[in-house]
Amino acid sequence: MKLINIKYIIVVFFVTILSVSCTDEFEQMNTDPNKFLSPKPSLVFNGAVRETYLHLGGYLNNEAFLTYAGYIGQRGGSLGNFSYEDARVNTMYQRCYTDVIVTLQTFIDDYKDDPKFSNRVEMAKIWNTYIYSVLVATFGPIHYSDAIGTELVVAYDSEKEVYTELLETLKQASINLNVAGDKFVVDPVYNGNISQWIKFCNSLRLKLALRISGSSDMSELADSHLSDVMLKEQEMLETNVDNVVLIGEASNVLNWSYAYDKFIFNTGVTISQIPMANFHFLLNLRTFSDPRLEAYHDVAKDSLTIEDVLLKSGSATETINVSYKIPYYGKTISGTSTLGEWGLDSSDNPYQGLADDVYSRPNFEKFFAEDAQFDVITAAETYFMKAEAKLLGYSGSESVESYYYKGIETSFEHYGLSSDVAAYKEIDGVKWGTSNPGIRDIFNVIDSSISADPLDQIVRQRWFAMFYQGLDGWCLNRRTRLIPTQPHYNPDNTQTARTTVYAEVPERLVFPPSEKGTNTSNYEEAVALLGGIDDLITPLKINTFYERIPSPETILDAEYNYDFASGWYGDSEDDLIAKGINYDIIILE
Repeated sequence: MKLINIKYIIVVFFVTILSVSCTDEFEQMNTDPNKFLSPKPSLVFNGAVRETYLHLGGYLNNEAFLTYAGYIGQRGGSLGNFSYEDARVNTMYQRCYTDVIVTLQTFIDDYKDDPKFSNRVEMAKIWNTYIYSVLVATFGPIHYSDAIGTELVVAYDSEKEVYTELLETLKQASINLNVAGDKFVVDPVYNGNISQWIKFCNSLRLKLALRISGSSDMSELADSHLSDVMLKEQEMLETNVDNVVLIGEASNVLNWSYAYDKFIFNTGVTISQIPMANFHFLLNLRTFSDPRLEAYHDVAKDSLTIEDVLLKSGSATETINVSYKIPYYGKTISGTSTLGEWGLDSSDNPYQGLADDVYSRPNFEKFFAEDAQFDVITAAETYFMKAEAKLLGYSGSESVESYYYKGIETSFEHYGLSSDVAAYKEIDGVKWGTSNPGIRDIFNVIDSSISADPLDQIVRQRWFAMFYQGLDGWCLNRRTRLIPTQPHYNPDNTQTARTTVYAEVPERLVFPPSEKGTNTSNYEEAVALLGGIDDLITPLKINTFYERIPSPETILDAEYNYDFASGWYGDSEDDLIAKGINYDIIILE
């Protein structure tokens, strides 16, 4: 099943260059003998987008963002255990510059004064803005105004300075783009459709403005852009055809998705390293009978057997105890680890002794295949952002409720589930203005409840719709603190200043450790701009202050339970029979 109407294949930059003659495909752009001959602009841009797919949509997403957003369960390794390794952080930071930003900035500098390239220069600026937005939301202060050059000593810009420039770049790009103007011969984003580039530009601007809207340092900046961009709501992503969805190429090994190459093709990877479904994300989807649970995940390899109490067949009052297998289950961030203060007996843990290869995992075809998809931004997300902007008092042609429902409808359409959306919108907690008591988690510490508060509903549905957009999910939770993610009960404390026996989701990633030795004075200034120590626990300016109340170690009524799976097929033995589910009746002594 196709997930979007148009599938843009990302062509490999380097292979393309090597497969053509130098005289046909290379242009001499200057006479500097120290510069390489430069390939045609379309190949430069295509290569930068490809690297975005592999690095941001692949390496960064899988190594850190998906875990922090609450989309996948226990991963292992330093980042998965809420710590870090110097080499990984260096790679995360530096590849964004070397593989994308420098490439596109060089193109911008070479063609910015050529009117024949005006659209293409703006498109390169938009893409670089997206990359910078990931960096500033991950690290805080970053190299921006002085980022491109040969010097090792480079200053950092504050978060406010970076967001000011990014938002202004997007504002001007939406004005400067000309639907009748030039375009890339190879455009893996929109196939040369400039109208859609304008929509992408405005939707990205809305996203960044909302991202900084809760910061006291940047509230005025956010207000000015939200006021302006919401006047352009008709020039934002409207349907799934407008989505920026990057897709690999199954027939070309060099264009395989990062996830396939890393976790499936690579025979050296153990089963425990392949991302598993996140217990709490599944818990939330199941709470609202969300059909996207099955679209997002594959059935568990060897289903978990649970014990349940159901109405006896043909009775409205008499109950029986039964056991049966459930099709989907995920792993918590901490695996089977709990806090000693809870005094739990591990032998009561429903997951105790389960092998890693039997958990549900994200849908293979969508997220682990050679041509797996990566959503940069979608129309569904845009509608939820419009709903929040309207809720904050900004202009908009529709009501908050209307935008909210359009977000749900567009997300369901994106995954081929439109026939299920009407019933879904009537469920408590999904229906506008309603709440849901939720289901308690396996430890009785966190539940999936939701209030009738409009922002709570908007945020929860946006989290659902952005599945596998790790950075965006992480940012949304740090800004709103409305996503019920779990602390890590067995974190790696070797690289962080936190003193607790548990760890909340990191507030940021640390600055590239290599900067301490090669760019010392600027690094120290960056830490000062951060306003705290260079650590995972230091919040960025976009983050809302957060202190969990009560702290997990003070919870005394924790207990193992099967609530997350109870009544999976219904509340009666007749439901099991109707669905053809094998079950056993438990005789209590």
